[in-house]
Amino acid sequence: MGFTLCMTTLLGFFGQFLFSRLSEQTRKKRLLFGLLALASSIIACLVDGTKGIFLGGLIAILGLVHYPLVPLLDSVSFDQLSGEARENYGRLRVFGTLGYLFASAVASLFILPILGLKYVFYAFGFMMIISIFLPKWFPPSPVKATNKITANWSTDKRIHWIVAMMFLFELASTCVQGYLGVYIDKFYSLSDSGIPLAWTIGLISESLLFQAAPYLLRRFSARTLLLVGGGSAAVRYIFLSTAFATSSPIWFFISQTLHGVYYSIFFCAALAFLDICSPNHQRATVQSTASAISTLGGFVIGYLLSGWLWQVFGLKTIFFVSGCFALGGLTIIFHPVLNDLSQPIAKDVT
Repeated sequence: MGFTLCMTTLLGFFGQFLFSRLSEQTRKKRLLFGLLALASSIIACLVDGTKGIFLGGLIAILGLVHYPLVPLLDSVSFDQLSGEARENYGRLRVFGTLGYLFASAVASLFILPILGLKYVFYAFGFMMIISIFLPKWFPPSPVKATNKITANWSTDKRIHWIVAMMFLFELASTCVQGYLGVYIDKFYSLSDSGIPLAWTIGLISESLLFQAAPYLLRRFSARTLLLVGGGSAAVRYIFLSTAFATSSPIWFFISQTLHGVYYSIFFCAALAFLDICSPNHQRATVQSTASAISTLGGFVIGYLLSGWLWQVFGLKTIFFVSGCFALGGLTIIFHPVLNDLSQPIAKDVT
């Protein structure tokens, strides 16, 4: 199982670079998105009836074709927003949060207990089939396409430091997400609905703040938003490592609202700033690079590190160390090369 998860992540890491570069060379982002969604659907439906090493191989290949979908969609979204309206990204991203909440509820409450695990994969495949046809209704991108592929983005130190900051925060959050259910079971006497309730609180907070993102990106500097969003993550993780947090589930559930502050405010500001730094013809590559290094890199290292910390030092140590990683990410915000963060990402048109 561990080897399969590792290979899935590594192939997903590779796939994000490969397909983002291919989308920019062919200028066929939407077509490539549809092909990857189709491949994801076919592989998911083949899981039923496959066993042993072949099942592990299928899951790993699913990572190769499925992981690139999110950064490709982010790139298409920023193309649609045409730069000047990039602050509205949060109002698009909220649909991803609502979709995650809906899919999790349906899978955990209906499909899994009533139909069984294999039908979760069939449901996933069905949703991928639907997503194939959605790009057909997207209006033409206002961003002028070009075949010019250069390495200018890779020499921009602003991108280097933003991606490093995102990596530290994703490393921290991966440690927490992997063991939050264990944390609830260990410290609180809650029913099986405790874990879904905890994530629901965070996702509701996230959705509300996504709606407020356009105003916040016009009103406050990028540095302020990154500090608030990233600081919320650091406070939440360190708080969960204290005896005060474990003394009452009420305080735990209140702290879950900070999850929404982090995932909405922090990532809206970080991804919008990355878009500012990206040449128009390399938006997909920059978004995929940031996603691969931060999310997938943080996933691999985070689970390895947190598993070792748990065995040697205990569960609370995982959360404290995660908070320290988040604090380390906050220090990057003040790096001199990121002076552009002192300005709002979007202009206030009021």
